[in-house]
Amino acid sequence: MFSRIIIIIVLSAQLTACAQTGNKSQLKEPVKTNNMKLDTIVLGGGCFWCTEAVFLRVFAGDKPFSEISGKPGADGSYSLSAKLKPGLVQYRIEFGSKSGGVETVLHKAANLLCGDAYIIIGQSNAVATDFGKEDPAFRSEWIRTFGTMSGNAKEFTGWGDAVHRSREGGKLQVGYWGMELGKRIVESHKMPVFLINGAVGGTRVDQHQRNEADPEDLTTIYGRLLWRLRRAKLTHGVRGIIWHQGENDMLDRALCPRYAEGLDALVGRLRADLGAPELKWYLAEVSEKGIWGMDNRANLAILRQQQDQLLATDPLIQ
Repeated sequence: MFSRIIIIIVLSAQLTACAQTGNKSQLKEPVKTNNMKLDTIVLGGGCFWCTEAVFLRVFAGDKPFSEISGKPGADGSYSLSAKLKPGLVQYRIEFGSKSGGVETVLHKAANLLCGDAYIIIGQSNAVATDFGKEDPAFRSEWIRTFGTMSGNAKEFTGWGDAVHRSREGGKLQVGYWGMELGKRIVESHKMPVFLINGAVGGTRVDQHQRNEADPEDLTTIYGRLLWRLRRAKLTHGVRGIIWHQGENDMLDRALCPRYAEGLDALVGRLRADLGAPELKWYLAEVSEKGIWGMDNRANLAILRQQQDQLLATDPLIQ
């Protein structure tokens, strides 16, 4: 079973220290659950003066959804969790303390979604921004992403509604078919979706490999993707990875026979770093319709054999 993703954008930035030590309550990543109908949001920290209780209120839109309360431990520590139902609902939360019979709201967060998450990686067909001069006007509050597709991952580190193509260095960009995929998920399944596109045009599979000495190496494609996922607190609960790459490997007869080995290594490393040994991968078949495929049919045949080899040996690759 997969955990749903809780997509968080804090609109009301009223974050105050919850203890004189400077300790802050914080939203933590959701806990995995076998209940596909509900998922969990967790709040934890320290509050040394909250002698009576702390509380967490959840609202679905403007309506109360749930309320959880608890008494801090002797050391002031606390942990509260509440179930959220996945779907096209905007949640907001209030966290506070109760002392001397008086309730005080300490933290607020709004515009929270609970839905699914997918990763897109590969080369130019996965980048998918070469589609003409005009940028589509379509946007959706239910399709979100984090960060930027530029080579400088630290250039933008925020959440926002995804766009087909960004004019700001890849900010919040997921590509043309990434947006279409998100739109179809929202329309067909009535589910919010998080998409993160880590593709880079003109790349070979060896260029997507992990730096074993520094997995978050921001000079590497793998490192930037992992860095964004970790900063977004979304290294859990990902539904699947969509891989669209192979043309550049096809151009080199020496590389083609090693394609399965390289992609298998990438699959294993990313599953391990995301803590998801059963994470599904969806492979896009390299096309023979494009000019590269037509001019390199012999190499294309080898590359497709390599793709078929992976499909035959790993049932989680489709």
